[in-house]
Amino acid sequence: MEQNYNGLLRYTSLKQSHRDVSYLKVAYQNFVDFIRRYPSSTYAVDAAQRMQFIGQELAEHEMNAARFNIKRKAYLAAVERGLWVIQHYPQTPQIPEALATVAYGYAQLGDKATSQQYVDVLKLNYPNLVKSDGTVNLRAARSEGSFFNRATLGIFGKEAKTVTDIDAQSDAPENEKRSITNRISFGLLDRPKTAE
Repeated sequence: MEQNYNGLLRYTSLKQSHRDVSYLKVAYQNFVDFIRRYPSSTYAVDAAQRMQFIGQELAEHEMNAARFNIKRKAYLAAVERGLWVIQHYPQTPQIPEALATVAYGYAQLGDKATSQQYVDVLKLNYPNLVKSDGTVNLRAARSEGSFFNRATLGIFGKEAKTVTDIDAQSDAPENEKRSITNRISFGLLDRPKTAE
């Protein structure tokens, strides 16, 4: 999907999600229409992958706006951005940060009951985002769905792990854990040895 980026974006700190994304919204809707009209097309899989990429960019754009709103203490606007991401982009890596933003925003607005509901969801799914005193760790939430992690397909950077992911990983035998070479090559190199 990187071919959609401007050449300068690759070599600078500019991010696509910090720029105007109106054309991405149009492209997303066009892909939705394409898949609805031609579900058995050979291009339907490619369109779905592009929709996923665009959805991540749009979610990141919303979270950038939410971060800005938190900096300027516009907590209601930040909550609305977070809720938008949760409602419209539920499969994106920005969900942990969106949940944390909504919980933090409601706490700052004085709505402790609603904030506690979102904190409970965070405790259940992303326990590392809740501090021991029950408050939200926004800094940790921002690093969960980092661009570096997404750009390297989860090979580098932190991943947002749910409780079920952590349990499944701890239950996995040592020989099923994959090396960095195995992950980079998508399983083609350095295959883990299986007991026969």
